[in-house]
Amino acid sequence: MPKIEIRRGVPLPPDGRTKHQERQYHGKQSAYPFPRMRVGDSFVITLKGPGNTAKAVKNRLSVGCVHWGKRLRSTFAVRSLKGQIGVWRIS
Repeated sequence: MPKIEIRRGVPLPPDGRTKHQERQYHGKQSAYPFPRMRVGDSFVITLKGPGNTAKAVKNRLSVGCVHWGKRLRSTFAVRSLKGQIGVWRIS
């Protein structure tokens, strides 16, 4: 697995969903750098290869966000970008 770079100070894009589209996901441990992140940090995952559709990757990351958010008592946000999925720690 490639090393994932944590970026600091990248602003969170607006969420285009309505309240009815938001869901809670429950998951297990993640291979992503959630425990090392501070408020305002972010990382991106580039979409490539079979099975890495934007929806599938976003769902996997959402599971990690909920799991690590509960463990760390923090909040994460996931956004679709052009050819990438970004994750921000917001609290």
